[in-house]
Amino acid sequence: MTDLEIVVRGNARGRYAPERGVIDLAVHLEGPVKATVYEAAVALHSRITGALGELESAGAVNRWTAESVRVYSSRAYSQDGEPRDPMYNTRIRLDAEFVDFEKLSEFIDTWSGEEGVAVDHVRWRRGGRAFPRRVKLRFRAE
Repeated sequence: MTDLEIVVRGNARGRYAPERGVIDLAVHLEGPVKATVYEAAVALHSRITGALGELESAGAVNRWTAESVRVYSSRAYSQDGEPRDPMYNTRIRLDAEFVDFEKLSEFIDTWSGEEGVAVDHVRWRRGGRAFPRRVKLRFRAE
């Protein structure tokens, strides 16, 4: 007797309310003096992490992380081929997982207007995981 294979394929859709919003943002400053750019970026980063710490204590933020400070330089050339003075860049990335969406909205409103802060994007999560993906089932009759 030959094996019989039954394959079931289908799609399902569902609506799930998000339970968490994860915001990714960065402090990015540039200027001609390395020490000035670095100090300004670290001061701005300190203000953001202070606000995140307060939100975490209040229960609006589940967790947050910050990467190390990155400092790099670039040197442009004039049309005559002469090198210009270097420009220094400082970049610090942060992410925070909010459970209070009103506080997330306020946080975005406050910090997105701040010079040197770039809000990259917000990801929505349900139950600590991303929204469910499609599942394929295979049945085999014997």
